[in-house]
Amino acid sequence: MFVLSEEQELIRSSVSRYVAEQFSFHTRQRILKSESGYDPDQWRQFAELGWLGMAIPEEYGGYGGNILDIALVCQEFARALLVSPYLTTVGVARAALVLSASHSQKTRYLGQIAEGRAIISCALNEHEDPSFTIQTEARRSGNDYLLNGCKRLVPFGDQADHLIASALLDGEVALFIVPSRSAGVTKRPYKMYDGWRAADIDFSRVTLSRDQVLPGTTEEKIACIQDIETALMCTETSAMMWEIHHQTLDYMKQREQFGQTLSQMPALQHRIVDLYVQCQLAQSMAENAVLAVNGSMPAAERMREVSAAKAHIAEQGRLVGKEGIQLHGGMGMTDEVAVGHYLKRITSMAQMNGDVNWHRYRYHRLDPFQPNDPRPDGNPEHETQGPPGRVP
Repeated sequence: MFVLSEEQELIRSSVSRYVAEQFSFHTRQRILKSESGYDPDQWRQFAELGWLGMAIPEEYGGYGGNILDIALVCQEFARALLVSPYLTTVGVARAALVLSASHSQKTRYLGQIAEGRAIISCALNEHEDPSFTIQTEARRSGNDYLLNGCKRLVPFGDQADHLIASALLDGEVALFIVPSRSAGVTKRPYKMYDGWRAADIDFSRVTLSRDQVLPGTTEEKIACIQDIETALMCTETSAMMWEIHHQTLDYMKQREQFGQTLSQMPALQHRIVDLYVQCQLAQSMAENAVLAVNGSMPAAERMREVSAAKAHIAEQGRLVGKEGIQLHGGMGMTDEVAVGHYLKRITSMAQMNGDVNWHRYRYHRLDPFQPNDPRPDGNPEHETQGPPGRVP
């Protein structure tokens, strides 16, 4: 586990204090039922508190932090089940701009993020397999480009002011920053299993200028952007696993059966200890993934660390959530108890940027000590479950 600096401890404590005082489970339910799926006033408060610009370089209006700082905020938001486009904009879109944008593009768009004036979502996925070959195309039309294609499962895609979309340009992968209200952009919004907002985005002859191409784009940078998102989702899942453990243990200390609390029953003590062990392991693996994407680790090693974390945490997160519900009894299934909502969020994130099998497959392909095996887990019965696209 990494040791936090004094500044990072202050970040964590300030975010924790904010969510305890300004956000509640009932507030969350109200926000999920709203048309936007997040609270714009709250978003502006995040900007005033400096959380939107903390990992943006100082020359572009930020505070010069890093992904570790973002992970701390994501942890506390996840513990409270806070709904916002923070991970989408500050975690992922910011990374895409820092890695690939020109100086003028960074000045314009990173400044908007830091000031809370823009929500930016990355539209990178066209298939449930994140390595599926990109079908969206950009073709030259005079001095401009025409963008055609479809992107799926874009977080807060219907609320985003700009979309960072991947496309093939002259046979190479490129990133374009697209104003969401451009002619030819069609949004098909929906709610995911956990109630969060997402949208499928259609691009039909969307005209883009040269200034809207991110000039530093490479396939490796897009893979890095997706790994950053996955690592931050692992961090959020780990935090929710801990919250499930804490809330379940508190409930077991209060609930009485047969003249004793549930926490006094040896069989249930073993089960809650098993949850504790899984939470500790998930936290360590999530921290390894965040450190991998925060540093200058070689690409193959970074991918292996991230895939190891995602494959384990996504699987164990669901098991911890189910166990938490079972130990709560029937009330764990109700909307009034938070433990079921943690499981829904964990389940949704488990399917994003590749599921458990996909990340096991990628980990195996990148392991220099393993022989080539087309099966995701080496089990002969699972030979047909490998991902349909290519794996780096």
